[in-house]
Amino acid sequence: MEHEGYHEMMKRGRFDFPIGFYHVEKYHPRFNMPYHWHMEYELIRMLRGGFTISLNEETLHLVPGDIVFIRDGIVHGGVVDSDDTAYECLVFEPPKLLHSTNYQSSDLNNLLNHTLNVRNHFNQDDKKLALIVRILFEEMQRENPGYELIVTGMLYTVFGLIIQEKQYTPVTKQPVETSHLQMQKLKKAFQLIDDKYATPLTLSELSSAAGLSPNYFCKFFQKMTHYTPIEYLNQYRIDQACLKLAYTDKSITDIAYSCGFNNLSYFIKTFRKQKGISPGKFRQVNRK
Repeated sequence: MEHEGYHEMMKRGRFDFPIGFYHVEKYHPRFNMPYHWHMEYELIRMLRGGFTISLNEETLHLVPGDIVFIRDGIVHGGVVDSDDTAYECLVFEPPKLLHSTNYQSSDLNNLLNHTLNVRNHFNQDDKKLALIVRILFEEMQRENPGYELIVTGMLYTVFGLIIQEKQYTPVTKQPVETSHLQMQKLKKAFQLIDDKYATPLTLSELSSAAGLSPNYFCKFFQKMTHYTPIEYLNQYRIDQACLKLAYTDKSITDIAYSCGFNNLSYFIKTFRKQKGISPGKFRQVNRK
């Protein structure tokens, strides 16, 4: 695996069971979640610590027991509160997993085609859903014989509880908001970073990709990500370096240059500042 992009198009799980499971804690290549989007759905379950996550223009602070439901196409990313934080992610595509030859649920179809918007934040007070999600994640982690059937059943149950307990709101037909249009433009800048992070990207190129003036682009980008575009570009480069350190045998020098750094000492300094350890130590920890 070379890297995962802002618009993630990576293969999830197996061909016959397309669902990805990720346990994330300190020294995971993406401990702080970079902003990205994908056309699958995602469930996030908080285990320890705290995590501030943004979903388009909404910001949530998560604590242990919290669950986040992210539908397709939502730009999301976040920052952990401390090194002790741990969370898990489940990424799946409902049409490929929740198919039935005999029964078609109009309510489920309304959820998946966005006629109804699912509530995106649940906690331990949502006892039924919390229990099902816990079992779902535990089965994915253990992968005991038959887990695929249990996981598929649990996903049906998650959507069933959302429908039964009316954990959704109808989508009213309104003119497309300016903020939504700006999010689409921001995605184009993310895509350019994903495609060209190894090259010396400039602010002018990023703002041009978004179709915005450099000044407005900087303000909107910082509002959405809490970083300047260049700060975030460097963070993204370090995230890509983490993935290459963990999953390839390339030298640290080759990785630095392939991630857009033309000075090894600056790469090591930036890496240590962001991750708290050297690139070599990070590789050792992730190869254990």
